[in-house]
Amino acid sequence: YKYVNKDHAEAKGITVSGTYRYNEISLNMDYTYMTAKGTSSDPQDAYYAAMGDEEPTKELIDLNWDQRHSVSTVLSYVSKGWLATMIGTLNSGLPYTPSFAQGEVSGSGTFVGLRENSARKPLTYNVDLRVSKSFEYKKLRTEIFFNIRNLFDTRNANNVYSDTGQPDYTLDGENQQGSQRIIEISDVDEYFTRPGNFTPPRFIQLGLRISR
Repeated sequence: YKYVNKDHAEAKGITVSGTYRYNEISLNMDYTYMTAKGTSSDPQDAYYAAMGDEEPTKELIDLNWDQRHSVSTVLSYVSKGWLATMIGTLNSGLPYTPSFAQGEVSGSGTFVGLRENSARKPLTYNVDLRVSKSFEYKKLRTEIFFNIRNLFDTRNANNVYSDTGQPDYTLDGENQQGSQRIIEISDVDEYFTRPGNFTPPRFIQLGLRISR
């Protein structure tokens, strides 16, 4: 087996950035708009299609990393050994393939099936904070720092259920109410509770760094 360059993809985008400074305070903001389309997000899709006697995708679809809108803000304060930085990001949702309800309908009104990556996950936003104080003591450079990741403990969705588009709710839970196999493991709600569907919660770090 060997990989050959049969897939086609194109990525286009634009970034607008601006910086503002006033004494010890600086603010940087940038906005990016991007489209990423191609015949496949996975280089093995065409192989699996051939193995299943199916036609490989010929039309352009939204690729898995097609994030249309992205906003980033960095606010900093520097003065007399103090450094405080706040980083905020806001990103539109990535595409996913729905199980149903978003299928396409032909001109004659006939349902023609689901389109790959035709739905979007929820948007995500996050704020990180870093504060540090540096000083010298007996020829040693000392830094005390305080970091908080996910300052507001935001529950951003990493993954979603394909039937609902939500990270914490699926219709499969209702369909499996009578499943003895699941009941033996846990109740249905616990079975479909997936912490991995969310980004990590708030993380606080306090530290001391000493160098010569």
